[in-house]
Formats: sequence, C-alpha cells, structure tokens
Amino acid sequence: ASEGGDVLFQGQASAPSCPQLPSFGWDFGDGSLRASSQDATHAYAAPGSYTWVLTVTACDESCSRAGQIAVAQRPQISRMSKLGNPFRIKVIGGNLQPGVRVFINGVEWTNVKWKEPAKITLKGGASLKAALPKNTPTAFRFENPDGGESQLNWQWP
Repeated sequence: ASEGGDVLFQGQASAPSCPQLPSFGWDFGDGSLRASSQDATHAYAAPGSYTWVLTVTACDESCSRAGQIAVAQRPQISRMSKLGNPFRIKVIGGNLQPGVRVFINGVEWTNVKWKEPAKITLKGGASLKAALPKNTPTAFRFENPDGGESQLNWQWP
C-alpha cells in the first residue's frame, strides 16, 4: 500500500448452523477507529509495517485472522518544468527511488533518468513532446519500486 492511499480489506464468514448474520470487526493496526463492515476501505497516514486483525462473531463464537501490510512512502512531487533542445521534463521532489516508473495518461514512459532522490528527468524529444500537448492538463503517476505512488495533473505553457 501507499501512504494515504485507499486499501480494500475483504472479509468472509461461514456459519451454516448459526441463524444470525455474522458481525465483523477490523483493527487496522495503526490506532485508527475500527471498521465494522464485511469489506472495509482504509488509508494509512504513515509509512511502516502494520498488523491488521479481522474478528468475525456469530452465535457467541468468534474467529480472528491477522495479517501484515507494508505501507510505502509516496514519492513527493513539488515541481515539474519543461526543458528544451531536446524536449524533456525535469521533476523535482523527494523520495524518488532508483527505478521509479512514470506513467503519462496511463501509459508507462520508459525513458526516465534518475538523478537523485529529489530529481528525475523524462527524456524523449519529439515523442515526449507529442505525449504532452502544450497547455493541456496531463495525468502523471509516479510509482516507486517499493510500491509508493503519487498522481498529479500537470501542463506546460
């Protein structure tokens, strides 16, 4: 999971001899409020490793299952700028890991040069310029190898 991103948790229960509907209790392991629905969505506010617990109760009997989830820090994007000759995009931010993947309108852009945790460059000249029409908001997604991701819309004037 990525910090701040929604994670879907799905519970299942089977108690054929119990006439009651089961109740569900989710503990996400981060001190947040518990959820009581069969399926729950939760967003972790901070990176780390968390132990979640699902407890299902029916006819005065309970069963619990636990698991681990790793929550990765998102790449931080503070500024993007167009550079010319050849056309390229400089991305400034933080937590940009070597091997970061960049998607432009859902399509992976593979010509990415990692410079440091605070800077990458998207290269491609005319083909990159064609993928980023002038004055047109374009969807970008940055995905680190550890699973942390960020999304934003950007355009160049």
